[in-house]
Amino acid sequence: MESREMDSPRQDLIEGRNAIREALRAERPIDKIYVNRGSDDPALGRIIRDARAADIPVVEVDRRKLDEMSVTRSHQGVIGVAAAAAYSDIDGIFALAEERGEPPFIVCCDEISDVHNLGAIIRSAECAGAHGVIIPKRRSAGLTAVVGKTSAGALEYLPVARVANIPSTLEALKKRGVWVYGAAAEGRADMWKTDLTGPICLVIGSEGDGLGRMVRQSCDELVSIPMRGHVDSLNASCAATILIYEVLRRRCRVIGVDINEHVIDESRAMAKRLGYHNMVFQCADLRTYQPPKGSDGGHFAARLRYCDRSGTGDSHPRPREVYRVRALLP
Repeated sequence: MESREMDSPRQDLIEGRNAIREALRAERPIDKIYVNRGSDDPALGRIIRDARAADIPVVEVDRRKLDEMSVTRSHQGVIGVAAAAAYSDIDGIFALAEERGEPPFIVCCDEISDVHNLGAIIRSAECAGAHGVIIPKRRSAGLTAVVGKTSAGALEYLPVARVANIPSTLEALKKRGVWVYGAAAEGRADMWKTDLTGPICLVIGSEGDGLGRMVRQSCDELVSIPMRGHVDSLNASCAATILIYEVLRRRCRVIGVDINEHVIDESRAMAKRLGYHNMVFQCADLRTYQPPKGSDGGHFAARLRYCDRSGTGDSHPRPREVYRVRALLP
């Protein structure tokens, strides 16, 4: 990954000890700091300690790598890569979803190392109305200038959170009511047949190895994209875009559906009778639930949703709101 970032002259570099110290003191957004491997210079040691205290990844490299990166040819054994945008956090992503009055829609990138892929995923996520992207601190591209350029301005609007551990972050999301779906070619769930409504996190694996073992185990379901050609895989950003827009398509299907107060009241009552006091009644696919003539619309819709998601035998109970019905697009 580092070599991909070092291939061409950089416009986002902070070179030299004094420049790095001042950037850290000013709390300037920094994606990574590269230091000369094996150096016992006390000044570099202080920079490393300050960077780690600020939660900035420090990468030890050979001096010839620093020489290749350097534009000034006077790096003094340390080069920082300025972030194209400040990192957010998980709470910031949920805050944006709440501000819009929408169930959270998150895209998680598991060790996407290609800066162009990451930028393209961020661009697609923002265009489709996602509320944030999650990336790991290690073994992943960061918010470099190339990522910012490839995102075509999406970084100005979409929060990107950088976390220490993807599996534990996914478990935390599930505790907050989010369903986690991993993209995998061998996934048993076809994306066209999978319920991609409600609070959701899509997890996209790395370009070479796909989803890590622990990440797979943290997913509620592995989702596959139908393939009809001779080639059996897609570029990571292409696969991400297809799944992102399938989620958007599902969310758009509520437009034009008439929901009256009787249906709302009966749906709440059904949830309470079933013992679910904190569950979502997310009607993003309400057209699927149209009741037959003469039946109780509220009971019919509520029964389908609760049996689908949290009925008897559900191995993944999840706290959710009792009710939310809204058109997500005008």
